[in-house]
Amino acid sequence: MHGCACATWRHARGHGRKRPDRVALRVPHDLSIVGFDDVPMAGLARISLTTVAQPRDERARLGIAAIADRIEHKLMGPPRTTLVGVNLVTRLSTAPF
Repeated sequence: MHGCACATWRHARGHGRKRPDRVALRVPHDLSIVGFDDVPMAGLARISLTTVAQPRDERARLGIAAIADRIEHKLMGPPRTTLVGVNLVTRLSTAPF
């Protein structure tokens, strides 16, 4: 296994602290770990965590606009999907290939 992608930074932090030690893997030499939803704590972990950062302000603006449109009956029908860009914040939990 080359790497582990985790749904949240908390899951990734747990994998970075506990799991590799049990099987004698070193992060990032033997195993790269990437979390999702970059939070300030991700950079403060024992091994600072590479994460996928979401545009929180944009997501909040889009969500509030959708709620307002529903309330004002400007948006009808089933829920819609809106894609937003993300950024990879590279830190010490990933090794270059």
